[in-house]
Amino acid sequence: KRMTPDAILHLRTILRRLSPDLVHMHALPAGSFGRTALLGTCIQSIYHLHTLISAAHHPTRGMILRERLLAPRTGKIIAVSREVAVDYVRTFKLAPEYLTILAGGVPDKDPLDRHKTRKKLGLPEKELIGCCVASLTPHKRHSIMLKALSLVRDVHLILVGDGPLMEPLQQEAGQLGIGNRVHFPGLQKEVHPFLSASDFFLLSSFPREGMPLSVLEAGRASIPSIVTNVGGLPEVIRDGWNGFLVRFIQSAW
Repeated sequence: KRMTPDAILHLRTILRRLSPDLVHMHALPAGSFGRTALLGTCIQSIYHLHTLISAAHHPTRGMILRERLLAPRTGKIIAVSREVAVDYVRTFKLAPEYLTILAGGVPDKDPLDRHKTRKKLGLPEKELIGCCVASLTPHKRHSIMLKALSLVRDVHLILVGDGPLMEPLQQEAGQLGIGNRVHFPGLQKEVHPFLSASDFFLLSSFPREGMPLSVLEAGRASIPSIVTNVGGLPEVIRDGWNGFLVRFIQSAW
């Protein structure tokens, strides 16, 4: 719903009726909506920041004033990375003490045999395979990976995920002549097999990213990552040690 007075009052009525001990809100729109509805109640709240707000929402003066009002009245504000926290503090001109930095985590998984996993997934057994796990949305910049793939031979790419760019990306892969080397398994509940079958992980997000669990899952699968130097990615990828950080040059694409 749009954040109108009627919508806020409706949500406030629902929350008072349910009387939860805690309300968890994810990202700026829900965070603004939910915390406004909670004003004046005794219900505790957690507001979760998962990306660079300045790049994702380009906050207006009104949004900044609203956040400065709501922040002191929020139980906990959690940022998934240091860079997300810095961006929030800088954007809304708030004290760092309002935030707690808490990166996500992934559960342990038993290692999978790469040869058997590739065979099970119908992937080539001997060629180099890269994998990206991300929503098929504009700021993930999948087209960059497709263009890069078109410049090399004997390399395959798995794009795990779903989103509005599924069909355009499939068409682009065909136009680039790499349709037979790009695999679109769609949204997957379990991504560990796809990562275990791969040789490296790719993520080309720009201009924003938080702390994607997919890059942590790649590390769990013991494969290196090649990612853009944005958001919280440099906090988990050490260039030249467990992967490579790539500076995004927008004019090049």
